[in-house]
Amino acid sequence: MLKTIIGKLFSIFVYLIFCFFLKGWNSWNHFACNINEKLIQQSIATSFDIPEVKLNQGDITLKTPIISPLNCTKHRIIPVSLFGTELTIAFIDPPYKHVIDALKLESKKSIIPVVISLSNYRTLSKTTKVTAEESKPVTGKYNIEQYDLRVIDKEQFLQAQSLGNIPSYDILVDEILIRALKKEASDIHFEPSESELQVRIDKDGRKRRLISFPREYGDNFANVLKIRANLNALEKRKPQEGGYSVSIGNETVDVRVSTLPTIFGERIAVRLFVKHLKVRSINDLGFSEKDLKKFLLLLFFSF
Repeated sequence: MLKTIIGKLFSIFVYLIFCFFLKGWNSWNHFACNINEKLIQQSIATSFDIPEVKLNQGDITLKTPIISPLNCTKHRIIPVSLFGTELTIAFIDPPYKHVIDALKLESKKSIIPVVISLSNYRTLSKTTKVTAEESKPVTGKYNIEQYDLRVIDKEQFLQAQSLGNIPSYDILVDEILIRALKKEASDIHFEPSESELQVRIDKDGRKRRLISFPREYGDNFANVLKIRANLNALEKRKPQEGGYSVSIGNETVDVRVSTLPTIFGERIAVRLFVKHLKVRSINDLGFSEKDLKKFLLLLFFSF
């Protein structure tokens, strides 16, 4: 028994040396990833007492979509087959109870989970088209930039308002949300000052101005957001917090609203949480090549 273990360890060691000196880093990286995938797959299968399988395209017999593409991508699953009321689904992540319950509710079937490797999932995803539909382009209906106080003066703005050319406050708030999402911002700030209401967005910790309105618009925007977030619209002297959900394009966005009284009016902070986001590859996280190698080595030796 001991000789067998030593022999296997020696074989792995020889293979690693071979990877480093004959095939270079790419071979090592491929080997480490395969080891990690296999260990993760075995661990999930053992912990949740579910079968560990490797699927081919021919194994997927389910032709009619039962689980929406959005949820397939969100939970990283592949519906495999349907037998009576039992729906077999391949997972690469742990099949937690809340996920199983959500899939059972959507499909109205009993869920039979199996676990596959990440590489197996990626291969099948390309051919089974389980990835979510492309996001609909989020575009605004109004060109609100033409009413920016940095583009026109306040007199021209008020004249356009008297002629009914400027959209309602509800529509303006929606247009601001759409522009923030298009720019992948995490926060929107409505900041009143002595002369204007400045709307700024926050992306990756950096704030940038989006548009400016007359200062009087601050109270109206605050009322719109308070009503949507189930806050007291009449309370202007105390901070408040609330939230609501809104659908924009094919995305569902959770909106958190915080108010803070200032001498120029209420300052509003809006945080955006997009419920469906694509999972980034490790190669897209901004690591340098040197740091990526170190990180993968740490992952491998953590086992």
